[in-house]
Amino acid sequence: MKKKKCVIDGKWIGCGHPVRALILDNNPLSIASYFEFDENNPNNLCIDCWEKDIKRKSWLDLPNTIKFYRTTGDYGFLSNLFKCQVVFEGKRFPTAEHAYQYGKFIDRKVADWAMQAPKPHLLCIIAHGLFPYDVVKNWNEIKVSRMKDVLTAKFTQDIAMGYELVETKDLVLIENSKSDSFWGCGKKGTGQNTLGMLLMELREKLKKGGSNT
Repeated sequence: MKKKKCVIDGKWIGCGHPVRALILDNNPLSIASYFEFDENNPNNLCIDCWEKDIKRKSWLDLPNTIKFYRTTGDYGFLSNLFKCQVVFEGKRFPTAEHAYQYGKFIDRKVADWAMQAPKPHLLCIIAHGLFPYDVVKNWNEIKVSRMKDVLTAKFTQDIAMGYELVETKDLVLIENSKSDSFWGCGKKGTGQNTLGMLLMELREKLKKGGSNT
């Protein structure tokens, strides 16, 4: 039985955009037969269009997914609250969430105090409750890149954990947070799922044997 293609003449069928950075024998047209239909991308779109398309729908309706949120279970290690030592910017943190949130506080003394919260989720409550003048001025501009760097540290410093991330194969990773539509999928599943997207991006880099951001 012949498999359906999602690329013809070097262009995605669904949106008509050319396939980028994937050329076989210096011939961009020859890659056409190397792309087969993916049920996670039923409209045969390039990655940019796929991301825009998926944000208009519910992540929870996708097939072949891993939904994570709590630190328990087979995929608890994907949570930022999962307990694992992360060395970041010369400091040692007990979770990735600590390493990420440490950069939010404008006052280092307050940041050090918040790091002493008895449970990781209490740190989140403190960080989310900060007044605007307690937060570094460019936080919204740097928070995604900081998270990306923290995740890279988490999954490259612990080789076993990096292997576990790679072992999620090509499954779609979804932070199943009902209260966060930026980092997670949100209550209706239509959020940005930024954490899941960053994890999948890092997974691809680890598959190729690198982690440079």
